[in-house]
Amino acid sequence: MGSNYPINMSASRSDANLGRFARQAHATHLLGKVFQYVSKPFIDESSQHEETQQLDRTLRALIVLCELESERTNLRYCNPVAICSSALVVLHSQYMLPSTETLVGLQQHKDSWKALKDVSEKIARTSKSFLTMSHQGLEQVSPAVLHSTYKSAIMFIRMARESESDELINGLEVLKLALRSKNKRWQAAGMH
Repeated sequence: MGSNYPINMSASRSDANLGRFARQAHATHLLGKVFQYVSKPFIDESSQHEETQQLDRTLRALIVLCELESERTNLRYCNPVAICSSALVVLHSQYMLPSTETLVGLQQHKDSWKALKDVSEKIARTSKSFLTMSHQGLEQVSPAVLHSTYKSAIMFIRMARESESDELINGLEVLKLALRSKNKRWQAAGMH
């Protein structure tokens, strides 16, 4: 979901070194918020759209923060990033079928489709860099990473059905290779 306003990020890195557990706890808390959100009925479609946008921005901000912290500390924050990515998929998947009854519903569908595409492409890029790492990195891969990788592969298949392009096919192949590679650590990864 692209923002309709500029987001200014400070050029300086985050000074708060909260560590892996704090980032993971925050990501897990946000995932819980997403589950609460998708399980409650909304009467007002515009407030639902606003809350979706707020959760989306918060999840994306934590991903950016984890990536900046990862660069600063040379520690990989795979779990919180994967949990946030999975949360974005859960948040936006409910809008995959377009609601053409209202303009807000149609806009939500378009925004969610773009958000899922962005998340999937980012996971494919991360998976590509993962494949170039040595296999020592496999010890740090958690099941949370598998979920987001699977969901990205599903999204690439959906996108390929709409418009088949070399970029989509290459992205899907990268995700398949990443899942096979992760199969060495988590046997379920290479099964499907």
